[in-house]
Amino acid sequence: MTRNPVSDLFQLYGERWPEIGDRLFIPGRDVRIAQNVEERIYRLGRGYKLAGDRLLQNAFGHPATTKT
Repeated sequence: MTRNPVSDLFQLYGERWPEIGDRLFIPGRDVRIAQNVEERIYRLGRGYKLAGDRLLQNAFGHPATTKT
């Protein structure tokens, strides 16, 4: 049987593949629903910026936390 490197990573970090019935977010517990269009647009932009910052930090060895 061929090994699947993605499955190996999931197993290494104690993760699992999503299953039918799983929920991505649960309102009130881990997500706040925007109350209007302006808030939604603001949160989308802020979220993309935060995600980009974190990707760069991971790609370049956490430059924001590295002392020079």
